[in-house]
Amino acid sequence: QLTLFKEDYLKHKHFFEIGLFVYVKANISVPKWKKEENPDPDIKILEMMLLSNVLEKFAKNVTVEMKIDDVDTALVDLLSKLVLEKAGNCSLKIKIRNFDDKVLEMQSNKYRVNIVDFIQEVKNYDLKISIN
Repeated sequence: QLTLFKEDYLKHKHFFEIGLFVYVKANISVPKWKKEENPDPDIKILEMMLLSNVLEKFAKNVTVEMKIDDVDTALVDLLSKLVLEKAGNCSLKIKIRNFDDKVLEMQSNKYRVNIVDFIQEVKNYDLKISIN
C-alpha cells in the first residue's frame, strides 16, 4: 500500500487506475529519526510511466542475430526495407554466426530504428532479437 500527498498525488493520480501496468522508479529510505524496531520506510516516487512506454524510453539498441546460411537476398531486402520504414532513435546491430560459431558483428552508424515497430515486424521471421 502506498500513500501519496499533495503534489505527488496530483502529479501521479492518473496512473492509479485498476488494470494499468505501471513502471515506478522510487527512492526507499528509513529516516534516522525513526527509532522503532521495524520502522516503515519513506518512499519518494521519482518517476512513473505506463509499462508500455518503458521499452521506447530505456532501450539503447536492438540486435538481430542470424545464421550465415539464413542470409539471402530476400532477408537483406527485408531488413533494408524495415530499417528505412521503421526509422527511430535506437541503434541497430546485426550479428551473423557462421558454422564454427564465429560471429561477425556489425553496427549501423547511419541508420536507427523505432524499437517497438521494428520488433513487431521482425518477430514474424525466424530471427533472434535482443535488446540492450
